[in-house]
Amino acid sequence: MDLYLSWPDAPEDADECCAQLAAALQPIPFAHDVRRTAIGVCPGGARPVSYFTFRPRGAGLVEDELVRGLHPMVARRLDLWRLRDFDITRIDAPEDILIYHCIAKDNTADQRLVAMAQVRELAVVRDDEDRISSLPQVERVIASCVEGIRRGRVRLRSSSATLDMNHVWVHIWPTIDAELDQLTALQRDIAPLTAEAGIDRGARAGPGGHAEGHDRPRRREVLLPTRLGVQFTGRAAAGPSASAADDYAHKVLRARPARHDLPVRAAADGRRARGTVVEHDLDGAGRLVRWTVRPG
Repeated sequence: MDLYLSWPDAPEDADECCAQLAAALQPIPFAHDVRRTAIGVCPGGARPVSYFTFRPRGAGLVEDELVRGLHPMVARRLDLWRLRDFDITRIDAPEDILIYHCIAKDNTADQRLVAMAQVRELAVVRDDEDRISSLPQVERVIASCVEGIRRGRVRLRSSSATLDMNHVWVHIWPTIDAELDQLTALQRDIAPLTAEAGIDRGARAGPGGHAEGHDRPRRREVLLPTRLGVQFTGRAAAGPSASAADDYAHKVLRARPARHDLPVRAAADGRRARGTVVEHDLDGAGRLVRWTVRPG
């Protein structure tokens, strides 16, 4: 159920506003019969519309704080569902940015920060050869996401939670009319922003064009591995959920501070660079032979 409420005297404080809305909804029967009630508060004047989502729980109603300020369908577009394997808590973030502290349900040692944002207006700056030289709005949004993650790490990082597997997810609504290899300017500008932010794999942006011969939008994947710099790939819009790290992934993370890279990490980096990695070792006779070992 979606409701839009004209409320010129709406409290400035979001918590107070939420409490009054919950008290008003509580005695209304339909609010307990639907899966959720989203209320868009329209205070008028120069104040923006704010959103509060309430869900039935027991005999009462509780606010879904994870999507405060957003219509729940926007949260769905931002792929919040991809964090279904984690217990998530929303933390303070720059304006128009969502940042969640995520703890894997099956492994509390796997903790990460995920920043989400949208780009609704897009200016494309091109050079004399009509190649993209800058995407200012995208760069600013990613910079805000990374800065929010950096602040979150300062507050939440501990010896048991290094927060070195963080993600930035940016949904770019307008289509970027360019091939992947034209986005070198964004690569150059994003890479320095991610320093000391513990970004493990990267910023995901989409849609950014269409697959040849198809109307389905394609996402642009911006990968930020530690040594290969920034890379772009393209794929269909639907993506998998974010998976929790296994024990071997944590071994890789623990090895990073000492710069001890494990073979599986080198292999993954090689695949992202569109190459191949073959591991060799010396056999009992001292000959160099191809060697395959199970990760971990």
